[in-house]
Amino acid sequence: MKVTSYTTILLCMIILLAACQSQAIQGKNEPQSASKNEQSDADKATDAQAIDDQWTPRTVTFGEQTITLEEKPDNIAALSLDTAQAVLALTEPGRVVVASQSIDNEALSHFVNEAEQIDGRVKGATRLDPEEVLAFNPDLILLTTTHGAESDALQFFQEANIPTLTFDSWHTIDRIQEQLTVIAEAIGEEDKGQALIEGMEQTKDNIEQAEGSPSIMAVSQVGSTTGPYVLGPSSIAYDIISHVGGVSASDELGYDSSSPINIEQMLAVDPDYIILVNWGNVSDEFKNLIESPGWKTLTAVKQNRVIEMDAKDISSPNPFVMDTVKSLSQQLKEQEG
Repeated sequence: MKVTSYTTILLCMIILLAACQSQAIQGKNEPQSASKNEQSDADKATDAQAIDDQWTPRTVTFGEQTITLEEKPDNIAALSLDTAQAVLALTEPGRVVVASQSIDNEALSHFVNEAEQIDGRVKGATRLDPEEVLAFNPDLILLTTTHGAESDALQFFQEANIPTLTFDSWHTIDRIQEQLTVIAEAIGEEDKGQALIEGMEQTKDNIEQAEGSPSIMAVSQVGSTTGPYVLGPSSIAYDIISHVGGVSASDELGYDSSSPINIEQMLAVDPDYIILVNWGNVSDEFKNLIESPGWKTLTAVKQNRVIEMDAKDISSPNPFVMDTVKSLSQQLKEQEG
């Protein structure tokens, strides 16, 4: 009986001891599990900090401009469409706090979807309000100065000690590459900038130019209610036409910039190809041209060589212009065949 009692007591003690150990282990595991989660969050924060720590303070020089950036700019104001598209081709939209309202126009912009993540908008260049821009607390301002209002705003930004880079034109592919490189350096995306430029150069090397230097007339609006204009040397369209082996009809008209065009001038030049450039605005300028008596007598019309293109592909400077050169070159080659 005593042995049985002792055995019973011993079994009970073993069971109790096992239960206590199980609770102890469980108690240890619960905080440990929470600790792992906390460590995971900490690791994420550390990784993010490590990325920021890779930023090297820099001085960026472009022409006569010099700016110093002690910290990585994450509140970028891209106040013209060309600078906005350059930035969005290089980095995520979350780093942009305000952009030109043209970024939302599907006919003008390659980044309509990305622009949905950008809260701020500014109006066109002639109506730029510098105080409105500063309300977004930018740490880097990028703009193209082609109007007096932009020049006035530039002085305002400089007095506010906001690092600001300005560009006066994006009218050639070489200029796009040059200014893309400057922006990439300013925002810390040199590798992406270099990759974009290398891609452009590879496309350029494989372009098959048109035979016989065909005359190409690019007709467009140059604003929401202007036109029609023939795009001349002041437009990226001029350089695109040159890269496909064509000759801009603006040369035949003696224009040194984009200028108004009418059906009589078109008939006088009678270009081999006509490109109608869509800005995404409802207007009658193309309607009036097409309905005019002389339209159907144009060589380009009779030979079905009228090409319709969105402005983002032919007259809005951006890092994808070589894609347009490639596409247009292929269209011309098909016509030759």
